[in-house]
Amino acid sequence: MKPGNRQPNATGETQGLRGRWTRKHRRALKTSAVVLMAHLTGLATSKHAQHDIFINSQLTAGEDIADLGGQILAW
Repeated sequence: MKPGNRQPNATGETQGLRGRWTRKHRRALKTSAVVLMAHLTGLATSKHAQHDIFINSQLTAGEDIADLGGQILAW
């Protein structure tokens, strides 16, 4: 996980930042992400003349999670 979910304190200092999520929440997200990545790995995104193009879920994990969230909200 990238440490990008940090917020500055009231004075705008960047040292000693606290994360917004607890360890429990980070663990749950990571577990869910691993399950989603396992499901998406190897799915063909499109067919070309002689071969398929497959999803590399390790490269697209953030976007895949965002897409799933959008689908859930739209449903």
